[in-house]
Amino acid sequence: MKVDFSVYQNLHWIIGFSGGADSRLLLELASLNRHYALSIKAIYVHHHLQSVADEWALICKNECTKLGVDFLVEHVTVPLKGSIEANAREARYNAFAKYMTPNTVLFTAHHADDLLENELLALIRGSGINGLSSMPKFRRFAQGFLARPLLSLARSEIVKECAIRGLLYVTDPTNSDCAYDRNFLRSQITPLLKERFPQILSSIIKVQENLTHEKDSYEELLSKELENIRSANAYLEGISFKKISTYSLNLQRELLRFFLKKAYNIIANRDELGQILKFGKLGSDNKAFINLGFMVSYYKDLIYALPYIDIRPNSSYILQIGKRLEFAWGYYEVIASSELFKNHFISKTNIECNVKGHNEVKESNSFKEKRVFRNFIAQNLDLNDKKELLLASCFKLSNIKGLELVLSFNIPSSTRLKPQGRNHSQIIKNLWKEYEVPLYLRSFMPLVKINDNPLGILGAFNIAKDYQSSQEGEDYYVICVIEKP
Repeated sequence: MKVDFSVYQNLHWIIGFSGGADSRLLLELASLNRHYALSIKAIYVHHHLQSVADEWALICKNECTKLGVDFLVEHVTVPLKGSIEANAREARYNAFAKYMTPNTVLFTAHHADDLLENELLALIRGSGINGLSSMPKFRRFAQGFLARPLLSLARSEIVKECAIRGLLYVTDPTNSDCAYDRNFLRSQITPLLKERFPQILSSIIKVQENLTHEKDSYEELLSKELENIRSANAYLEGISFKKISTYSLNLQRELLRFFLKKAYNIIANRDELGQILKFGKLGSDNKAFINLGFMVSYYKDLIYALPYIDIRPNSSYILQIGKRLEFAWGYYEVIASSELFKNHFISKTNIECNVKGHNEVKESNSFKEKRVFRNFIAQNLDLNDKKELLLASCFKLSNIKGLELVLSFNIPSSTRLKPQGRNHSQIIKNLWKEYEVPLYLRSFMPLVKINDNPLGILGAFNIAKDYQSSQEGEDYYVICVIEKP
């Protein structure tokens, strides 16, 4: 059996190895072609859904040992609410993603029968071009790539080849359980289709190739149009409501759908896209948000998204040097200036604040894929890569060891604060408006205090002058890193 692995040379190879016939043959063929690879390893994802999973993991380990292939087991937790199939798939790919680098390719053992079943499921769900073209032979995945070398082979060919080679593999008993949609199609529907239309597998491969090419061309055009509607305020990048409104309604939906998927990995349906496109016509920005896992929001012509934040109003947390304050969406940290400038591609001059706290920072060649806006939010603009926002303080701290640093979140809107250089205090509600902080971003911007002395609002403005202690020491900054999928 000829499968060309030379196209994946000079990459690290990871095989998604479940122990079934298809993945066992994939492991065998990849092992025989390992001279093309920088390294090779197999990963078994343990879903903890079946009692025999431990036994399967052991069988997989033994098969890898025979071939001299490194073997790992990744344990995942699969939510039982909703579609178990979909939840297991998401958990599996999240597990694989941890091992991906820019020069790594993940091999999965999908074959032509899988492709046929996938297309039928997509039709049943009413999917568009994205759903119908969701199983290409090669695509980007996480920081690396995903490949399906067996996609042109039928399941029957794979089982026959395993028998010829004497390969040991496991059989999942749930494959015959027609309670699962895919299994129902596999046992009841696709045999009839293949009997009536013997060429259907080769045809479905051509359909997938055509759809993939059309989708790539379509997205290339959308990418060019997306550049015309990009916008940014002092803190965030997103798309302009005014600019996207100049397109036809169909193109508005497609541009918004493309932006949300590429920038935030948000899959929005037609109704949700319609709600978002009405944001700019609402009487109040306070009502302009929708929870799609990320909060898609609108503020002063900008449509943007941030992770859902679940910190209770007026909550306070102690932040210690060397220990991150972690949440599901990211973390806060006190970081030495040398580490901040090195790890987050920010130069020292870009961190200095003026009295108002609105430091105008121009994009420079040294940032490459990063852009720093006012108040020091760095954002990776490559839509294909994982992105993070960096929100850094407008104040620097010198030698704060031994002092209690406290972050107070969602402080009452009536709280009065006096930005540095002013004679009078104002309520925080008015200061948010003055500094034009997007509504949903405010939840990520706590009041920072040392020994109960307020220093400023993280990323917005100073209250006190730079905090100095009697001892000399390295400068520190409070930062918030908002991780994006």
